[in-house]
Amino acid sequence: MPTLLTGAAEASPLLLVCAIAAATGLLGLVEDLRGLPVLVRAAGQCAAGAALLTVLSISIGFYWMWIPLGALCFAAYVNIANFMDGVNGISSLHGLATGLSFTALGWMSSTDWMVISGLLLATCFITFLPWNLIRPGMFLGDVGSYLLGGAVAAIAITAMATGLPVMAIVAPMAIYVADTMTTLVRRALRGEPILHSHRTHTYQRLTDLGLSHMAVSALVTLLTVVCSLSGLAVAAGAVSELSGALVITAAIVVYLALPRLGAARVARRTKRTEAAEPALLPPDTAPSHRETVPRRTDEGS
Repeated sequence: MPTLLTGAAEASPLLLVCAIAAATGLLGLVEDLRGLPVLVRAAGQCAAGAALLTVLSISIGFYWMWIPLGALCFAAYVNIANFMDGVNGISSLHGLATGLSFTALGWMSSTDWMVISGLLLATCFITFLPWNLIRPGMFLGDVGSYLLGGAVAAIAITAMATGLPVMAIVAPMAIYVADTMTTLVRRALRGEPILHSHRTHTYQRLTDLGLSHMAVSALVTLLTVVCSLSGLAVAAGAVSELSGALVITAAIVVYLALPRLGAARVARRTKRTEAAEPALLPPDTAPSHRETVPRRTDEGS
């Protein structure tokens, strides 16, 4: 069995990535059709991540001590992709942007399996976009979001295990990770149940301010592209790691601040509107209109 796993991984990491992503998507399908307890879902996601890290450890000598941490990181990103799949277009565009970023990194490093896996990721999810947008519309469900998260995490972990630049690998995931982690921390600090459904993600708060689904999805994707290009620039040696990290951090800060800035703008607009409206007089100060009764012509003087 170890020989089989080793041969498969050495022949094509693409097969390994596809197998792990498909297994994760299958877990999401079962969740869609039958429903699964939280612990069962978490165990399945961690098992897929552990399987990926185990094969990598056998095939390329990746340190065994990283398997538990890698499995948790894998499961975390599967859930992050699932949490972020809350408005139309966001997952398809994330798959497109992340896939193309992985493809570019694979091309720059002459890593064929990453070029192909990135193109597959981008193609699969951008192909789904019209079905998501055209009425009556279709949704990815857990099967789609688990597949997205599993594919991105599997490609990222495999790329890091083979020595590709870490910043360029994680940069496309920065906005998704920042949104989810800050939301969980904020809810935990408020004493809110973090596993219950809510509408406090940054992208959800933006839609509550009146932005359309596609506007929010495009904004998240734009900032993801900014982060991705920064990571690729670092990998190409065009900028320093510090410069790349600063750009990514700035993109995250701007994104997380947008709901508060938008809410302040809405509040100012509301105040201006109220100030422009004429004030209503109280009932006791309103002018009275006394009816004038004409004198009858037949009355005496």
